[in-house]
Amino acid sequence: EGKVKDIDCLIMSLGYSNGGLGVGLGGEKEECLLEGVKIVLGQGGFVGRKLGLDNLAAGVVKGRGNEEERVLREGFEGFASDYGFEAQACKRRK
Repeated sequence: EGKVKDIDCLIMSLGYSNGGLGVGLGGEKEECLLEGVKIVLGQGGFVGRKLGLDNLAAGVVKGRGNEEERVLREGFEGFASDYGFEAQACKRRK
């Protein structure tokens, strides 16, 4: 209809290649993030040992600063444990 619509997206870049995977999300809430990660992991066909987060509020309660450790949301921590990867909060856009 000629209207512009904002869509939240989850983009996962693969650390040891120039590849990446992505999916549109219904929002920036925790359940949208978890569903998006499931979809992206399914697209890739594997689960890596580590997954870095861009301090996204849906997954991280307190992001990592210069000397601070990150604090993950309880739901995301459980999700990471179930899928067998270590979640790492990184500095924005790193």
